[in-house]
Amino acid sequence: SQSITPATLAVSVATAGMTAGFCQGTVIVTYNNGTNSSTSVNIPVWVDIAATSLLTVTPPFGFGVVTATSGSSALISSQISINSTDGSALRFSATASTPNAPTTWLFLGSSSGTTQQYLQVQISPSGLPVGTYTGSITISASTAANLPSGALTIPVILTVSANTTV
Repeated sequence: SQSITPATLAVSVATAGMTAGFCQGTVIVTYNNGTNSSTSVNIPVWVDIAATSLLTVTPPFGFGVVTATSGSSALISSQISINSTDGSALRFSATASTPNAPTTWLFLGSSSGTTQQYLQVQISPSGLPVGTYTGSITISASTAANLPSGALTIPVILTVSANTTV
C-alpha cells in the first residue's frame, strides 16, 4: 500500500506448519525515492521456530510506572496480555510483591490461568504516605519448557505525591 515517509512497516510470520529450527526469508520493500519510481530494499529475516509453544507476556506501553495522589482511594487498573506463540492453551501462575511497603498496594485479579487471556492488575494507593514504592509481578509457566528463560519479573514503581492545590 502507499504511504508517506516516515512510515512503520509491520511484518509477521505465520509459523503454522513450519518445522522447528531457523528459517530465513526476505522482505522486499519497494518505494519511490523521488528520482526513481522503483527502488527496492531487501531486508533479510531470520526466524527461530520453537519446537515447543512459548509463553508470551506483553504489558501495555508505559506499564510499571504509576503516580497517585496521597489520600486517594481510587484504584488504578491495567492488564497484561498473556498468550502463547502458537495459540495453544498454556498454564501460568502469577504473584505480586510489595516488599518494604507499609501496606499491600499491588493486586492481581488471579494467581493462575491459561493463555490466551489478560492478567488484571490493580494498584491501590489508599493508606500509603507520600513516597516511592517498588513492587513486582512475577509470571511463571507451569511447564518450564514454555518459558525456558525462567520466571519473568516485571517491576512496578508507584510514586505517591502530596495533594497540592493551585
